[in-house]
Amino acid sequence: MGRPPSDLPRRAVRAAIDLAAKDGLRAVTFDAIAAAVAASKGAVMHHFPTRSAVVEAMVAALVADHRSAVLAACERDPHPIGRFARAILRVATSTAGAPLERGLLAALIEEPARADALRDHYRWCRDQLALDGIPPVHASLVLLASDGLWLAELADLPSVEPQQVDSVLDALEALTRTTTPLL
Repeated sequence: MGRPPSDLPRRAVRAAIDLAAKDGLRAVTFDAIAAAVAASKGAVMHHFPTRSAVVEAMVAALVADHRSAVLAACERDPHPIGRFARAILRVATSTAGAPLERGLLAALIEEPARADALRDHYRWCRDQLALDGIPPVHASLVLLASDGLWLAELADLPSVEPQQVDSVLDALEALTRTTTPLL
């Protein structure tokens, strides 16, 4: 009987994400990851021979988390037209994943070459929006606005005035509920 597969790679990636979210990407070292998962540095390096491999795995895990969150939001929405656009908007404006997303942003700033998984995911989102049943310009506006809202929240940038947030979100959501152009 064989030995069960180790969950060390998954735990190491999650530890790296947590370290980056808390203390920035500089905190993501093999020693820190090993300490966080109670494993040896060698065991971690067996699965991730370079720091770049860790960063790439972090990006892939965070992209998978985002895709899962968007699909879950789609499943909760009973209205098929515009469902994906609303899911993108809801996930982007949720602050639940902000610390993890800071880890993603830190990883991409330090190693932009590791963004292939994010680029692929973004293309998938764009393709799903094209099938969403709303005018393409509305889908584009929702996607661009949700990205801007996400980045502003993540980087603590002055953006929409707090008293206007609900109105802005309502206006964006209205774009997802029509099949005739408003613009």
